[in-house]
Amino acid sequence: MLMLLIAGALLVTGCGAEPGQTGAGSTSEPTETPTSPGSPASGVPSPTASQPLPTPSATGSQVQVPATLLEQIRADAAQRAGVTPDAVQVVSSTAQTWNDGSLGCPKPGENYIQVMIDGFQVIVQAGGRTYDYRTSQTGIKLCEK
Repeated sequence: MLMLLIAGALLVTGCGAEPGQTGAGSTSEPTETPTSPGSPASGVPSPTASQPLPTPSATGSQVQVPATLLEQIRADAAQRAGVTPDAVQVVSSTAQTWNDGSLGCPKPGENYIQVMIDGFQVIVQAGGRTYDYRTSQTGIKLCEK
């Protein structure tokens, strides 16, 4: 299923390219198909926006995270910390290209798809605790190390 989504995204990206131009330079962007909620183990829902995540221009660069993702991150951190979403402070947000489906936060004994994944790392503070969230095109997860 995931391979079909990846193949579809590549196909859509290439469709907007002008003659002699690859999909990477195209001005058309693939649309995101709504997916089921995030992994049951993470307890974090998937983004519901119809816009795809922007492709990071430089891994590790400070960026503005799409509002829908940031709202979900704040809501999850607030619930975990027992505070209101307004009390959640963003410490940092960086564009990332993850090396695999673990989004840079593998769990021992689990296998992950081996594909480059664009997304963000968002560090927030709430209720005196720091939370490390990782995002992809299909969802967010809390990295618990």
